This record gives sequence, C-alpha cells and structure tokens, in this order.
Amino acid sequence: GEVLRGISFDRIYSSDLIRAVQTAQNAIPGCEPIQDPLLREIGLGELELSNIAECSKRYGETFDEDRINLNFVPYGGENKAMLAVRVQAFLDKLAQDPCEQAVAFAHAGTLLTAIIQSSSASVGILQALSLTGTVSYAAASVAVFVCENGRWQLQSWGLTH
Repeated sequence: GEVLRGISFDRIYSSDLIRAVQTAQNAIPGCEPIQDPLLREIGLGELELSNIAECSKRYGETFDEDRINLNFVPYGGENKAMLAVRVQAFLDKLAQDPCEQAVAFAHAGTLLTAIIQSSSASVGILQALSLTGTVSYAAASVAVFVCENGRWQLQSWGLTH
C-alpha cells in the first residue's frame, strides 16, 4: 500500500483467488478490483491444498522433478507453457485497454512469468535463479511494467517502499 499510495489507477485488477483480492483491497482501501482468472497462480490440479512433503511422499521423485520443471499437468493442473499462454492473454488484453495506468494483484508465479515474457532473459535462467532464491521478491512487492506499441517492458521489480 505504501508504494501505491498517491497513485491514481484507471483500472484495478486482481486474480480471482481471495488472497489477491484481499491484497488489492488492503493496498487500495475501498477498491473493488476487476477479478480475472488469467492472473491466477499456476494451476496445481489435485495437488491444491496439499503441502510439498505430502506430495513428495505420495508421488516420489516424479513429483519432485515435475515441481522443479513447473509441470503439474499429470495431476490435472498446468505446466509453465500453459501459464505463459494465460499470462500473455492478460497482457494482450491489458495492452488493448485504453486506460493510462492500471494495477494488477497476482501471485509469484504469475509475476515471474510476466517478467520472463517482457524481458530478453532466458526462461531457464530466471526460473533457476528464482528456485534457488538468487532472484527474490518479497511478498506484496511491486513490479512496474510499461507497454509501448503493444510491447511490455519490465521497468523495475521488488519494490517494497
């Protein structure tokens, strides 16, 4: 909320998952964000609401490899390519919106995917750095993107105050 204080937004979006909606409402008191399922975190399918230890025990090494590769399709979820298509659909929709300034409240995987899609960085390098903690972002941190001529560019990320 401190980072966003004093900024006027034409549109306020959030994932339709309650934690993102609540974050939007806490950061911008009185707002009712436009809830968009395109902003959801990667779908985990039958793994939803299970912790990593339970999944490792139930599925073994296969799950551990799938988790590293962001491939939850075998469990009825998504893989990183499917998430990328969904995030790109949101970015394309937002690029066509005539508003001047928008804010979107989403999730870490969604944000990382948007960063990858708006930069020239290698997907593998960014994911490896993210998984090892070398590239980090605090919960409720802010990333700033600019769209020019339909192309998104990451301006800054990890802002917390």
